[in-house]
Amino acid sequence: MKLLNRLFKSTLILIILIIGVGYTTNLEYPNSPKVKYQVDANYPPFTYSNQQFLYGFDIELTNIIFKMMDYQLVYSTDTWPKVYDRLVNGEIDLAGIIAVTEEREKEVLFSKPLFQSYVTVYTKKDFRNVKLNDLSSLRVGVGKGYYTEAILRNDFDITNYTAYDDLRDAIYDLLSGKIDVIFENQQIMDYLIVQEDALGTIEAQIKDLYPRPHAYAVSKDKPELVKYINQRIDELQKNGLFEETYVKYFYSHSSSYNELRMKKILFIVLIPIFAMLVLLFVLRGYISKLKVRLANKYENITEKNSDLSDANLELMQQYEEIQMQYEEINAQYEEIQLNNDIIYQMAYTDRLTNLPNRLSAADYLSGLIDEENEDRPFEAGVAIYLEIDHFRSINDTFGHDFGDQVLVYISKELKFRYENRGFVSRVGGDEFLVVMKGINAENDAIPIAEQLLNHFNRMCTIGDHEIYLSVSLGIVFLGSDCKTVLDVFKNTDASVYTAKQFGGSCYKFYEPEMIQDVLLRSQLEREIRQALNNEDFIVYYQPIYELEGSSLVGLEALIRWQKEDGSMVFPDTFIPFAEDSGLIVPLGEFVITEVCRQLKEWQLMDYKIVPVSINIAEKQLLSKNFNETLLHFLEHFDLEPDLIHLEITESHVMHNLDRNVRKLSKLQEMNFKILIDDFGTGYSSLSHLIHLPIDILKIDKSFVWHIDTMPKETLVISDIISIAHRMGKKVIAEGVETESQLAYLKSVGCDRVQGYLFSKPIPADAIFNN
Repeated sequence: MKLLNRLFKSTLILIILIIGVGYTTNLEYPNSPKVKYQVDANYPPFTYSNQQFLYGFDIELTNIIFKMMDYQLVYSTDTWPKVYDRLVNGEIDLAGIIAVTEEREKEVLFSKPLFQSYVTVYTKKDFRNVKLNDLSSLRVGVGKGYYTEAILRNDFDITNYTAYDDLRDAIYDLLSGKIDVIFENQQIMDYLIVQEDALGTIEAQIKDLYPRPHAYAVSKDKPELVKYINQRIDELQKNGLFEETYVKYFYSHSSSYNELRMKKILFIVLIPIFAMLVLLFVLRGYISKLKVRLANKYENITEKNSDLSDANLELMQQYEEIQMQYEEINAQYEEIQLNNDIIYQMAYTDRLTNLPNRLSAADYLSGLIDEENEDRPFEAGVAIYLEIDHFRSINDTFGHDFGDQVLVYISKELKFRYENRGFVSRVGGDEFLVVMKGINAENDAIPIAEQLLNHFNRMCTIGDHEIYLSVSLGIVFLGSDCKTVLDVFKNTDASVYTAKQFGGSCYKFYEPEMIQDVLLRSQLEREIRQALNNEDFIVYYQPIYELEGSSLVGLEALIRWQKEDGSMVFPDTFIPFAEDSGLIVPLGEFVITEVCRQLKEWQLMDYKIVPVSINIAEKQLLSKNFNETLLHFLEHFDLEPDLIHLEITESHVMHNLDRNVRKLSKLQEMNFKILIDDFGTGYSSLSHLIHLPIDILKIDKSFVWHIDTMPKETLVISDIISIAHRMGKKVIAEGVETESQLAYLKSVGCDRVQGYLFSKPIPADAIFNN
């Protein structure tokens, strides 16, 4: 009970600290000194970056160590080589937790060691046996700027290796055969292999090499930080908060914890044994003396009978003491067993929903494998992968606390309905897995899938909100679709991804070709990220003309992806995926930056510049710092807001009408012009126009194309233009390609036009030369 209370208090303190970091402002401790804290943004599980947020073991432990009343942490990120150079040069004060080497000890200061790490050599499972002497002849992958890179150079004299900023890319290259081995930190790689679902595909061939202590790296200009960090580490290790944080990210205990635990066990066991041996030795001597006394004074037995009784009483007391010590040892052993049960519970149970987690699900599936049957190793059964539709939007709209309530609601419903019929677990953020044995045909699985959809795809009251909830299902049959546990996770994920591609709120049975779609999706994400880093994206501009006078009144910025071979990738190929994956936010920032830079360049060249329309996705509009980002770029390039027009599609506006109206109204107040794009293709009506804070309405090109194919009296373009004009709004027609279309638009009073009849999208340098 004491241990449970202690764990509860530690968890409560951790939650308070994390919440405190997010909500306590620097105004509370204005005089506390600042600490410049910079880390590698992508070094899991030490650090992760997710859009504007940093998290991970390093971030969480540092937040706990530095009390805000003592120091203010100033966060920043960069690649590891740059971070380390800044630390050596004194540009930052603290670089997080790194390996301690002799070379680094000459350049920076270190706190006391937190734990030991080891280097391990990883290969694909089917790769030949590797020895350390073989590394010079193999294609080796290593973390860029990490101490393992120095080991390869200094200890093995290897220079033709591949260094990765992100070790997940090394895992992809190992699996695809671009490299033969990965020479890297064992803790980090084991964590990434689990996260990338590569268990059973990648194995460690040579383990526990080059043990290195890990500690906080501190600038030599800040020796006082070392003393402060060491003091706080001692406190956190004593109260258990350090160990709880370590287990949370590494799924095992630290080396210091294991050493201390072993010492305690040895102390508990050896001290009583030593006491017993001493006692037995004393007793043996005492009994020997009694025998001698009895032999010499046999004739005085009667007189000494009282002495013997006293001796017997003393022996009985000593026996009782030994018995009590034995009971204490037994109680301590039971406490150790209880601790082991608690640790197991923490490792195999999801804390939020109290369902089995992904590790537990993998263990359960392993128990269903028949190793003697290589062709069909699994028992007959079905695995249903359930994923909540638009869960990211739920979090963005209502907050993460409400998102947690949704997850708890889903878990309770699944547990109530299916726990007695199978195995239910939470295997990801908004992902659940239901496994039911004995089902091996679609006719048996379809009623279960439809029951799940009917139950969850409806209006639900959760907490203080009523929302429409929907889920997508991916279904695989263990006996026919899978040979390994990894196959179960991989194939269910592929099938649920296919269900989402069909609009969600449905189920899909696994088919082998689905895996290729998932691989293509993963490849496209890597290529987009690489294209952003390599600046392969460019902005084209399509002119917008005033119908009255045919003057140029605006431009629409359109992103293009120009690959290294010169081929052009059009937005229809990558924009939908970017919106789903969240990459639309950095892509949008690139377009805003490039448009502002180009406007300034034209301004300096004394061109008569016109406003440029930029397409904005809903995720950009709802991002926390979108307005501040716009103002930052305008101030940086010394531009006025009226040079930037913001386009958002009708469907995106109507998806979260109240919140989007508030955001757009704020942008209007800041002097930005707001355009509704693709009007008429969504589910709004003309009556909504009166409520929308817009300046210009763009008629979708599909309506314009109907001008040449439908009777004029059936067209709605004239109605849209008439109502928009009565409300004081301008109208732009998109996709004008023929003279007849242009003539009709003039006849119904359209204000502006754009399309291939006038100009296709062209590079910036061709705008004023055209």
